[in-house]
Formats: sequence, C-alpha cells, structure tokens
Amino acid sequence: MNAWSTIVRRRTMWGALALGGWAVLASAGTVIGPAVPAPGEFRQDAVLVGVASSGTGVVAVGERGTVVLSDNGRAPWRHATTPTDVTLTAVRFATPLKGWAIGHAGVVLVTIDGGKTWTRQLDGQAAARLVLAAAGPAQSSEGEEQRRRRELARQLVEDGPDKPFLDLYVVDEDTVMVVGAYNLAFRTTDGGKHWVPWQDRIPNPKSLHLYGVAGAGRDLYIAGEKGTLLHSADGGESFGTLQSPYSGTFFGVLVQPDGSVIAYGLRGNSYRSADRGASWSKLALDTTASITGGTNLGDGRVALVTQAGELFISRQGQPDAFTRAGTDRSQPFAGAVRQGAILVLVGARGTSTAQAPDGTQ
Repeated sequence: MNAWSTIVRRRTMWGALALGGWAVLASAGTVIGPAVPAPGEFRQDAVLVGVASSGTGVVAVGERGTVVLSDNGRAPWRHATTPTDVTLTAVRFATPLKGWAIGHAGVVLVTIDGGKTWTRQLDGQAAARLVLAAAGPAQSSEGEEQRRRRELARQLVEDGPDKPFLDLYVVDEDTVMVVGAYNLAFRTTDGGKHWVPWQDRIPNPKSLHLYGVAGAGRDLYIAGEKGTLLHSADGGESFGTLQSPYSGTFFGVLVQPDGSVIAYGLRGNSYRSADRGASWSKLALDTTASITGGTNLGDGRVALVTQAGELFISRQGQPDAFTRAGTDRSQPFAGAVRQGAILVLVGARGTSTAQAPDGTQ
C-alpha cells in the first residue's frame, strides 16, 4: 500500500488535515459500493466536506457518499441517493438542475435533477485505464519523458482506485475540469460522456497534489501542495507555473468577479493577486489555523473559513483586510457558500449558518 492509500483510509480527521487538508478526510475505504444512505432526514453530526448552491437550493457532500439538500440552506436537510460510499470532497453546479460531485476512489458523479439523484460517470479504475490509453503503445523512438508518462500510467492502473479527486471547476453544462492527488486531472467537453486525461498539460513534474481549481472567463487557476500555483489563459488548454509567495500547501483558490485571485492554505496563509498571479499580497487574517474553504459573496468580497471554526469576511473597499464574523454553531469548517441572506458553512459536525453581509460593511 502506498503512502496516499494510507492517508485516505485513516479515520483521524486532524491527522488528515495535517497531511493535506479537509479534502483528504478519512473515508470509509476506497471501494465503490452500493447506494448509501437512503433518502431521509439528515443526521446533523455527519462530516461534510463540500457545499454549493444550485441556484434554487444548497447541496453539501461528505463522508460515506453523503449528499444532502436544503431548499434554502437551513433545516430541514434531506439525504439524496448516491451510487457510492466513499468520501465526496467537492460539488459544483452548472445550472439549477445539472451539477457534479467528486471524491475518493476517483469518483465523479453527475445529477440532472438538482442533486436529488446521482449517477456515476467516472471512477478510479476507469480513470487509470484512460491515462494508460492516452500514454499510447511503446515506440522505439520515444523520449525519456514519454517513457516516464507510460510508467506512471501503468503504476496508476496497478495501484487501483486509491487516489481522490479534490476539486472541480464547472464552466457550463458541457465543460468541467477535475483535479486531485498526484497531479490527477481530467476534463470533459461533452457533459461527462467522455473524460480526457489532462495531467500532461499541467507543469507538475513532481506530481504534487492539486487541491483547488477555479476560473473566470478564459483564466483558470490551480493551487496545491508545496506552494503550487498554476495559471491558464486559454480556458485550460495549457497551464504555466506562477511564482508562489508561499512554500507551504494551498488548499484552495478563488477567482473574484474583477479577475483578482485568492489562494489560501496552511497556518492561516492566504494571498491575493490583482494581476493574474504576477504578484501577490498577504491577506490580513487574524489566525494561524489552516484555511480550508472559501466563497465569493457576490459583491466583490469573499468569505474564508478555517479548521478552527473561524469565519472571516473581507472588508468593502479593502480586499486585503478581513473581519472575523460570528456563526450560529462553531465547528471545524471545510466549506462555505452564500444562499440569499445567509452563509451556509459545512464541516466536521454537519452544517452551520452565518448572516451574509449586506454589502455596506
């Protein structure tokens, strides 16, 4: 069993955080199993890792294949039917009806009814076979790099489905990009009917883990392990390396409506760039806890949450300065999304809420 296999099987949440953030929370194993749990009332103490607005409601995902829905971001929450029992790490919607969820064991799920039911489009075994097929047959004239890629692809198949996807960027109903451990990256341009290995387009020679991906227009950004920051100016067709302001792990990245970028991660480290990653300024957050999630608020500001149960909201007109905000229920947070007048926060003990800022603070 390789090191990553050990990490994703651990039951200790904080051990997983120390080894790479909320997205590698311990799962119930990496075997793709039957649909669980059955639809019903949400158990509040379930570990949730990702959350998104579908436009008309809120959908959150987490351990043991959990997907839960709310009409307004508040109780009652209800379970959806899913075809997996592995930890799901992120969820995003293209429309109020169509969205995707990803997770451990290379799982990619799709919904076309707003999150009520889900079907599997990809798993780790199929993903590994796609990578091997893309490497092509051995050629006598091939170079060292091509041989290295083929060997990595063979190793991926031999390892089995033990590597998680950690984040996704949904452009529209057809185009989606997912990233994950060991430089795993796939893209679809037909709504998930076909997934194409994309790691060869990402300059990551050490195969560092990719934790976050986000974009706006033609600009896409990826953040990851050991200060990894990557940028694409052509809609994800190709990526280049950005000079990173931090050598530690970034757990996520946000792209704001004005094109500025925020990367956040370990020990309260978070940075903002207003020039597409050419330069970075450190954000003024009064915390040393790892920042594990964030969301745009729709008015030019952002909210960031930490593993210590903290919520920070950027100040109007002062994008590098943040104010601590209260929540109705403190817990180690993993993600946040705005739904109308509230912020919906998810984490180690289910859901929490906070009052969304009114745009004048």
